[in-house]
Amino acid sequence: MSPNGPSDGGLVVLAGSHKHHKQHFDQIGGFRPEQDQGATENGYDYTTQDVAFYHAQGCKEVKICANAGDLILWDSRTIHWNASPVGEQIRFISYVCYCPRNMASEDELRRKLEVFQARKGSTHWPNMNVIPADGTKHGALPCRPNGSVDPANRLRPFIEPEETPTVMRLVGVRG
Repeated sequence: MSPNGPSDGGLVVLAGSHKHHKQHFDQIGGFRPEQDQGATENGYDYTTQDVAFYHAQGCKEVKICANAGDLILWDSRTIHWNASPVGEQIRFISYVCYCPRNMASEDELRRKLEVFQARKGSTHWPNMNVIPADGTKHGALPCRPNGSVDPANRLRPFIEPEETPTVMRLVGVRG
């Protein structure tokens, strides 16, 4: 929604890393639970040694640069993170995660509808929607530079989305 250049904060990917996870985890003896951030955090803490493995496979760090209106698609199994800004550009972005509907159970689809109707976001796993982004983690509430909650924060959009059959299909409702 705004320009995002090399000195602006934003998405960085370790290009191609998703192709090497099986080999990596086989080599280190499997998934390390102590590096898992847990269901509510939805992430995995790769060590410097882990990243060195991916670099040795030819994976390169790529800071994604984009213009307002650009759509960035990537396989979220790719190791990715947000870089801190070193420039003055204000970053304004909306993340959207999708997966095939058949990956969600009927209970998960009902929960997804509840989260949508509450106008909240969720985790990287859109089929589960276990933890809606409600401001309790990661500073999900918009804050002022002094750390106080932005007084313009609201629980509902100024203009509610029209719940058309297409929108509801994207939410996961059978139509």
